[in-house]
Amino acid sequence: MKANEIRLMKHVLWYIILLGFISCKQSNHLDNYIKALPDSTLINDAISSVVMMDSLKQDYKITEALFIPTIYKWTKWTMDAIPPPPPQIGSISYDELYIHFDVKKDIVKKNDDSTFIKLQTDTTRKFFISSDILKQFNNSSTNFYLFYLPIFSFDKQMVLIQYWRHCGSLCGSCYQTLLKKVGSKWVKVHRWNCGRS
Repeated sequence: MKANEIRLMKHVLWYIILLGFISCKQSNHLDNYIKALPDSTLINDAISSVVMMDSLKQDYKITEALFIPTIYKWTKWTMDAIPPPPPQIGSISYDELYIHFDVKKDIVKKNDDSTFIKLQTDTTRKFFISSDILKQFNNSSTNFYLFYLPIFSFDKQMVLIQYWRHCGSLCGSCYQTLLKKVGSKWVKVHRWNCGRS
C-alpha cells in the first residue's frame, strides 16, 4: 500500500470512531428525556386536577383510554405560495406550546421541550384514566368526556390538557386547560375552547 492510501484509511477510521462516539453521546442524551417521561401517576394527577378545576359534569361518563394529541409545526405562508391548509380542529402547534410553557428566548429550554413533547406523543405508549377518576362519573350515560394524553414541559412544571365534551349527536366542545405546578399542587393558568362539533 502506498503512504497516501494508508493515511486515507487512518482518516476514514478516525472519522468512523468519531461518528460512533457522537452517536453514542446523542443516544445517552435521548435516554435522559425518555427516563423523564411522565408516568401514569403524574398523568392522572394532572387529569384529576382538571376534572375538579373545570367542574366537569358528574352525570357524564369518561372514556378510559387517553388519545394521542395532534401536535403540528406551523407552516409559514409566504405571499408567493399557496396558503397552508388549516390545522385539524383541536390540534396544537409546537409554537403555541412554547408560548404556553413560557420558553421565550431560552433556546436550551425550547430544545428540551421540543424533544420531550415529541417523545410524549409516541403512539406506542398507552395510558388510561385511573379507576379512582372513572368511578366519579356515570358510566351508563350517553354523554361523555374524552381526554387526550397531557403534554408536559420537560421540567414538568407546566402541562397542557385537552379534552372533548360530547353531549349528543353533532354536539360537542373541545377544551384546553393549562396548569402550572405550584408546590405540590396544580394551579389553573388558563382554559379555552379549542373547537366545536
